[in-house]
Order: sequence, then structure tokens, then C-alpha cells
Amino acid sequence: IRNCDWSSDVCSSDLLDNIILQETFFINLPILKTFTLLLSSLIYSFKWVILTRKVNRKCVFLDNYQIPYLLTGFIISRICKIPLICVLTDPPNMTYKIHWESYWKKKFRKLNDRLSKKLLLKLHGVISMTSYLAHDYCPQIDHLIIEAIGDGNLNIKPKQSKKFVIMYSGGLALEYGIKTLIEGFQEVKYHDIELWFFGKGNAESFIIQNSINDKRRSEE
Repeated sequence: IRNCDWSSDVCSSDLLDNIILQETFFINLPILKTFTLLLSSLIYSFKWVILTRKVNRKCVFLDNYQIPYLLTGFIISRICKIPLICVLTDPPNMTYKIHWESYWKKKFRKLNDRLSKKLLLKLHGVISMTSYLAHDYCPQIDHLIIEAIGDGNLNIKPKQSKKFVIMYSGGLALEYGIKTLIEGFQEVKYHDIELWFFGKGNAESFIIQNSINDKRRSEE
């Protein structure tokens, strides 16, 4: 990746000495984003195939299971005759209602979700954060369960605070178990604890209402 302020930080690790990072392009508009991401990833992947034609390739490895990358991965896997392996970190493309989406975008999202789940069933291997993800979305596919991924060198300095904070970041969908998380948090009797949410989704009004009704907030 060139001409990026953060590229020097990303590439500074010794682990990345033999890894080439490529910045891809896309048009950030509904539906069009998917097609331009597919085009972009195909272009650079075919370039990689040409540049590594004399290299003994082992596999295609995906850490993202969005449709553009899955389709690109399957195409390159077939061309190079090597297995396709994907990392599952959370439920892939779970469809949920978003009130501000247009009719056609909702239809496209459902089509995208169905195709994604069908493609996951055709993977050669899976690395999953939990056994449930692997069994639910990729049954009968060879899998490796790794419950935590990291190099341990985050250099995060603990911040002194009287509050204990639990943070959720991502899609605020009831289908993701937001309701269960909030109900569990309400059972905690401590007053010096907070639950933070970052994201958008159909659980926003539920989160706001429960925040207003939380007794610990009214006592502050």
C-alpha cells in the first residue's frame, strides 16, 4: 500500500517482510460497492497470479467473507488449483431489517446473504473463532478452532478509571443477540459498570429505551 499515512505502521512489523499489501478501489454507493469491489479484487488477484506463476502456491486465504472476496477467492482457487481457506470471526451476512434501507437494497442484501452462505459450504477449510460458527455455517468442512487471534504485542497502557466498561462495536441487530446482552447486563448489580454500543441497526430503539429505564443511570 503506497501513499497512505498508516502504511508505514502496518508494514513495520517483521512478520510482514514477505507480504505485499495492495490497496483496492471501489465506489462507496449502495449495490455499486459490491460490483466495484469484485472488479477491483479480480484485477489485482489476476495480477498476483501472473506475478507468482513460477511460485509454488499453497492456498488462497481469506479473512473476509463478503461476496466480492469469496467469488474472487473461488475463481483464483480454481485457476491455480489450490485450496480456499477462510477465517470466520462472526456470523456471516446475517440478514436483519434496517429501516432506512431502500426496497431494492433490502432485496440485494437478501440475495447477497443467500449466495454468501452457499459459497461458505464449498470452502476447502475454515479457521473459526468458535466451534458453533464452523458447525452452523460450514458443516462437514475441515476446520480449525482458534478462540483468540493476536500477536500479544498491542502495547496498550491501562487507563485508570473508576468505571468498568464493556464495549460492543458492530451491527446493532436484534438477531445478533443484543437483547440477550442487555438483559444479562441488567442482572449485574454493580453501579460502577457501563455498557457501550457503537454501530447501527434495528436494535437502536431497544438499546435507547433500556438505557433510559436502567435504574443505575437514574441514581447518578
